Amino acid sequence: PFGKPAAACGAQVSRISPGAMPLPLGAFLRVGIRLPLFLAAAILCGIWAIWKRPTRLPRAGSQRLIRTVQVAGHRVIFGDALLLLLGHWTPPQPTEHMFEVSMEVPDGPGPVCVLPASEGTKKRLLSEAYLTNTGSFRRELLFASSVGCHLMAAGLRHCGCALPAMRVAAVVLPYLPDKQALLLTRRAPRGGSYDSMWVFPGGVAEEGEAPAAAAARELEEETGLLVSAEKLRFLCAYQARNEPNFLTYLMLIYSGNVEGGKLRLQQKEVAQAAFLTHEAISRLLSGAPRGEADGVANGPASGDLVDRPVPLADLCLAKDSLFRTGPGIGG
Repeated sequence: PFGKPAAACGAQVSRISPGAMPLPLGAFLRVGIRLPLFLAAAILCGIWAIWKRPTRLPRAGSQRLIRTVQVAGHRVIFGDALLLLLGHWTPPQPTEHMFEVSMEVPDGPGPVCVLPASEGTKKRLLSEAYLTNTGSFRRELLFASSVGCHLMAAGLRHCGCALPAMRVAAVVLPYLPDKQALLLTRRAPRGGSYDSMWVFPGGVAEEGEAPAAAAARELEEETGLLVSAEKLRFLCAYQARNEPNFLTYLMLIYSGNVEGGKLRLQQKEVAQAAFLTHEAISRLLSGAPRGEADGVANGPASGDLVDRPVPLADLCLAKDSLFRTGPGIGG
């Protein structure tokens, strides 16, 4: 759904030099006064990466065939921040929540290419944790953490240390016409990434698998519901990091109408589901999440579902910290 084949993507990426954009004097000063914080974050991230070596090395040596991400011909690895690679080094302003980029996904095997937005290319919106969180202090800390992880990754790569590649994940916001609601799921306590958090269905795209097809597949696996991959609409992208498991994702987020299937919850990965009506979403966005949303959970017998309403207060956007996220809706 993004356009050009891998060969064209590679030709464009090779001409880009991210990070080379000149900073205005004001922005340069804003970065300069934060250098001690950035360096402290880099040192902490480096110590943490060495301590987590038993987790890092198996992840880096994984033989699983997955879609990876490239910027300027370089494979993106854990710790790399896409927006920093694209030259956005200035601390975020309170009004900045997303940046425009260009993204190209080959129809067959090959990496997803992320490029600076330019004239003549279709623009996509990209965000990450330090842009989606509220509060200037929290945003400052998360931005410093991103810079620190970025510098840590550059240092370890320079020393020849192995770091796992960024994975492409596809997420779908499934709309149920019969309930006039979006389906939101809560991960199982040991469901992998985002344990016990509320997320929309999705998962990692395999090598050669179109992200929209991966989103449709994951929805069916996790909930039994069917959407048409060709009819999914791309919304935006989000860079996520799972620090405890040493994983990083480029999440491609879609929306689409459910066209069939019967709702069930995958026992291993999904514990509960909530139906977000327009009224429920309005309450969440208003900052006054009073009341409940209809929901279901796994029953005592395999495949059975029981009604279990979900307090809207449990569905607020999760706040990110330096090494964990939650509770609430995961980003």
